[in-house]
Amino acid sequence: MSSATMARTRSTALTALLCFCSPSLAAQAEDVTPADADAQWVLGERYLLDEDGKGKNVAAGIELLRRSAAQGSSRAQSLLGWAYWGGVGVKKDFAEAAKWFTAAARQEDGYALASLAGFYYRGTGVVQDRARGKRLLLRSAELGDDKGLTGAWNVLLVGKPEDRDQRLGMHFLNKAASANDANAAYTLAREYLTGRDVARDPSLAVVWFERAAKAKHALASLWLSELHAKGIGVRQDVKRAEQMLEDALSSAKLKDKNLFSWTLSVAQDAQLRNSTLAIRVLEPALAAEKEKSPAYLDTLAAAYADHGDFDKAVSTQLEALQAAQRKWPTQPATSMEQRLELYRTGKAYREDML
Repeated sequence: MSSATMARTRSTALTALLCFCSPSLAAQAEDVTPADADAQWVLGERYLLDEDGKGKNVAAGIELLRRSAAQGSSRAQSLLGWAYWGGVGVKKDFAEAAKWFTAAARQEDGYALASLAGFYYRGTGVVQDRARGKRLLLRSAELGDDKGLTGAWNVLLVGKPEDRDQRLGMHFLNKAASANDANAAYTLAREYLTGRDVARDPSLAVVWFERAAKAKHALASLWLSELHAKGIGVRQDVKRAEQMLEDALSSAKLKDKNLFSWTLSVAQDAQLRNSTLAIRVLEPALAAEKEKSPAYLDTLAAAYADHGDFDKAVSTQLEALQAAQRKWPTQPATSMEQRLELYRTGKAYREDML
């Protein structure tokens, strides 16, 4: 498609969107069907994805997408794949979803490529083919699709051993972080803090934690407070660190507090451990919970062990095992049991961290 044609179709699609933005006109949409493929998918997407639900007509949206897809619109094809995947406006059908994602992927639609990659990895709607899934995922990442980038750096850095590629994984992680993906920025900061896949550089860790924290990433804010408290990668400022910690804790969810406390308790690098803080963060948070999560109790036990209070570590780990048995009665809790034996012998648990 020529640049002039692309510009003209984008203009047509935008005009269609603006024309149907009011509730009164939206109500007439079933009687006003644009002929242009781009205008059809814009209107169809609006019917499927309106946040407030006003004027939403899922059936009309699916019909518009079908018409646009039949004319070769990759965006419409990708949206139809998404609809069949989730059962939005149609009966859930993974094979049909794979068909439409495939059509869009052939036109280099990044989202369709990433979605189809997941299908091939899991064997959903298609015959499982992990190698093909990886190729599709990397192509999506190369095109800069958000979903493709996230999937690529996860697979390449923390996926199965046969899929890992440190150099390429860091390339896509940097690309995602630079595109203002807060979770990617946080992960990149952790890479520089631990030196897992790159040369350790705490000052760069601070830069990327700050970037993630600006996007309201709770774990990044918690780690920034700890780095300021210890003077790691930044000038030490205990007073500022305490205020940062209080602000971060006021908005952090329990799962974030747990992840933060886990690293503080079990990291191989003694510079990153602070079980006193882990107990301070997690103990009151768990006390407020009626039904305590096995994973959170497991973390608190690890914090007690690192702190040298092995009686509490053992009793809390036993409580974690009992909670796990209630929640997952058919699943073994081998790792929890192994940590319990460590605590009984007066040893803390250590783990390589990312």
